[in-house]
Amino acid sequence: MDLLEIGKTDNIERNKFISRFFGIFNENIALIYFNSPYSKYKNLGRPTIKKGNEKYTLDFTLQDKNNNEIYICEMKCEIQYQNYKRLELNNREQIKLHKKNAFIYFWI
Repeated sequence: MDLLEIGKTDNIERNKFISRFFGIFNENIALIYFNSPYSKYKNLGRPTIKKGNEKYTLDFTLQDKNNNEIYICEMKCEIQYQNYKRLELNNREQIKLHKKNAFIYFWI
């Protein structure tokens, strides 16, 4: 059974609940994985983007254990949003709907 089978039913309220349920735990699950020996990334903590006098904190700074490249990451859990349109992300255009400054500066 995959995530879509669990979360997408004919009961819209149930689907929204399942989506919110996963949203509560998604960041903690990722932290557990990134701090495990199985992850190919090392968790360096939460990054802060500074733009002038403004500061925005995102979810993760990850360092690739093989080549030491660093990635700044923001996690979203929008499983059932727009009828599961973003369940599987294939390109960055799918999340450009976010208009908060932290997300806008994240794209720069």
